Amino acid sequence: MILKKCLKGSCGAKVYVKKAKLKLHGTQEDSLWAKWVNVVKLKGKSIWQVQMENSDTWFDKWSSIGSLDRVVNRRDKYQARLSDDLKVAQIIQNNSWIWHDEWKIKYPSLFSINVHVLQDNEDDVCWLSNDGSISRYQTSKAWVNLRENKPKVSWYHVIWFKQATPKHAFVLWLVIQNRLVTQDKLQKWYPNLQLKCVLCDLEVDSHKHLFYSCAYSSAIWGMVNRKLLFKGLPNDLQRIMVMLSGYPYSKNIWNVINRIVIAAMVYYVWQERNYRIFKGRKRSELELKGIIEQFVRFKLLTLKVKGSQAVEKAAKMWELSWVNLKFQVSNGQSLL
Repeated sequence: MILKKCLKGSCGAKVYVKKAKLKLHGTQEDSLWAKWVNVVKLKGKSIWQVQMENSDTWFDKWSSIGSLDRVVNRRDKYQARLSDDLKVAQIIQNNSWIWHDEWKIKYPSLFSINVHVLQDNEDDVCWLSNDGSISRYQTSKAWVNLRENKPKVSWYHVIWFKQATPKHAFVLWLVIQNRLVTQDKLQKWYPNLQLKCVLCDLEVDSHKHLFYSCAYSSAIWGMVNRKLLFKGLPNDLQRIMVMLSGYPYSKNIWNVINRIVIAAMVYYVWQERNYRIFKGRKRSELELKGIIEQFVRFKLLTLKVKGSQAVEKAAKMWELSWVNLKFQVSNGQSLL
């Protein structure tokens, strides 16, 4: 993660964050530049152990107008005899900037920067937020600033919840976003290809077909949803998601089971489709139904619940036997 650097104390601090990024993520570590930074600047130390240097005039983001390297071109810097490694403290004399007078016309923004008071204490690295506020660096603040902000979708709590299985949730998220590479998309790229769903061999597969217009996946869904509390669920994943989105997320055991089952169904149907295409392996409707139910059963056994009528009904329907129903779940709430 790259820090935005700003002034605090005296004049900022230059941190070789790019090397930290390379080192933390394990990419390009063998490049000549990375080796040079590691030997010359970091001297084999961790990025957090390196003593800070004074702020760089041109490349650090210490001013209100950002990096000055984007404002002043290289030719003008050379003609003014201002080196690339010039520090901020070196361009302040008698409480004023030492910019050339002719730059007032060409670079008026430079003269709008407030002259900073030089101090003897060490510079510090701060986080400059998108709203212009300055604070100590925190990962949570960096994430909020770097990520793309969009309004919440109504179905987010159906996919992302504490008891979700990550790989199942991810595939379900792709399906809702219509991002799986299905045959209907391939036909747009290769219109002459003759494709059919490998599960039913009746028509081209698509998101709508696989979940659950396909005879194969529809048969499995018909068997699995009998163990859900909802009755009369449609054979259409989009409509199912709309229905579940209308119910607020709660700690009720059936609320959790519904979400686990929906995600498991989508994951294993997509897995079966890929197995048949890429591995030549086939499993019958009953086999896949058994795999899905076994996964859900094992997943539910990992939950810590307390005794209630809802839990008793779920245990009977899913053939479960929780050892101690009075334990609390890990987030401090109990599943009813």
